[in-house]
Amino acid sequence: MLGVVLGFSGGYILRTEKRDFSFGDSDTGLYASGDNQQKGFEHSKLEISEMVLDWIEGVQDERGVYPYGVSCDAQGSCTTTKDNRVGILTLWAWYKHYEVTGDESDVAVIESGLKTYLDESTVPLVQSHFWGCTSLYEMADSGLFDASIEDDAHALCNRIMYDPVYTDLVAGVVRTGIVPTLPLAGLTDGRKDALILTMEQNSLYELSVYVSDFVAKYQWDHNVDDLNRAKGLLNKAAELYKREIADGKYFGPMYECTMGVGALDVYKVTDEQIYLDTAESLFDESPILSSRRLDGKSVCGYFAGRLADTTGDPDYSAAEDELDRSLIANMFDYEGYEGLNLGLGSFRTINTDKALYGVFENCVIAGHFLSEELDEQ
Repeated sequence: MLGVVLGFSGGYILRTEKRDFSFGDSDTGLYASGDNQQKGFEHSKLEISEMVLDWIEGVQDERGVYPYGVSCDAQGSCTTTKDNRVGILTLWAWYKHYEVTGDESDVAVIESGLKTYLDESTVPLVQSHFWGCTSLYEMADSGLFDASIEDDAHALCNRIMYDPVYTDLVAGVVRTGIVPTLPLAGLTDGRKDALILTMEQNSLYELSVYVSDFVAKYQWDHNVDDLNRAKGLLNKAAELYKREIADGKYFGPMYECTMGVGALDVYKVTDEQIYLDTAESLFDESPILSSRRLDGKSVCGYFAGRLADTTGDPDYSAAEDELDRSLIANMFDYEGYEGLNLGLGSFRTINTDKALYGVFENCVIAGHFLSEELDEQ
């Protein structure tokens, strides 16, 4: 559809046969519509999401496996970083597109992707890093797919490996069934005074992603051990967060928003107010709207939307809208937008002399935008 053909080093080539998403019948083939038209953008969020999905499909390797991301210089010389984790989230993004449009060809993409990541000869190891079970459960629980897709999604969730560095931290919780009480209230006290970037971001991120995934496993299998793991891991994340804040250090919006999503997921299955309070404090007391990073804007926009849906608070809807606007205006690589670089129709950030296009961030943005489109239907 977009006709962007670039050679990629590292064994990947953007495919030239792409899905044909129609953007209208104007002279340019593009039109302004929906909510984005009112905001001064040329394309609706549905149209932008379809460009992103087109780009995502184009960066698969010959096995059908998706890379971590692509980095390109201004001359169009690009390299990719291989990965065995992020592809699961692409299935979630395609599911959100199917939910909005009912396009049956999306189902074929999802079926193929599930088979690829279930095949141990193709993907020997699948690790958790990007809400793997979380996105698979949401897709399977939607009621949109037949039993074979639901079963494959469950099987793929069960294939995901979790780092014992983190899961062993809550072995006692699982063994005893007792989750230590941690005063999550006041979690962010001192956050505004933190000045030094901590080196513990990855640990907080992994703990928080694991929280969401073990909630999903609990929803699937109804094993209370998984819920206790999720609660215990959130406690460990909170302990780490409080310790670093007390030392005058901060994590950054993406990490705080990921932790907030984990707290929301626990609240979703327990209805315990402390978890919702924790999620809200992580958003309210952190400089989320000032994030300049693609990962921060994408994850925090998704988090703001989840908070708006959960609480009905218009302030979260306004924050979601502001983050969306900033992403589209500044980081969307397409003609007519400030983020134009190579015209790839995906979101990117800039790091020194390279434009970085993360598959994870683009999946989150596409899925989030499509959820907003569904809400407006």
